[in-house]
Amino acid sequence: MNKRINLSDELRLKKKITEEFEVMLGGLTLEEIIGLKLEVSARNLKGKLFGINLLDSLRKSSKDAAFSYVLNFCKNEQTAALLLGLTSHEYKVAKHKFLKDKKMEELDGEL
Repeated sequence: MNKRINLSDELRLKKKITEEFEVMLGGLTLEEIIGLKLEVSARNLKGKLFGINLLDSLRKSSKDAAFSYVLNFCKNEQTAALLLGLTSHEYKVAKHKFLKDKKMEELDGEL
């Protein structure tokens, strides 16, 4: 825990974002960001987002983002659990599942 990886710096190094982008992003609500991402994705796919279970995908993406954040920035598991609104036991179970799922995604990406 406590890797302290700054996602902003990582994305800047990969030239995926700029400081100006972050300033503009900061002016949007989370709902606007998600809605815009969906709109751009649909446009790029010529409106063919069919077959995607959108609500489940959004739930998983949101949980993954929150978990990635607490794993990188919380100093201990107690703080991470509190921030996520989980008991210590619930946090440990969820963390184990999250890390297992991430490992599987990494392995799938290598194929």
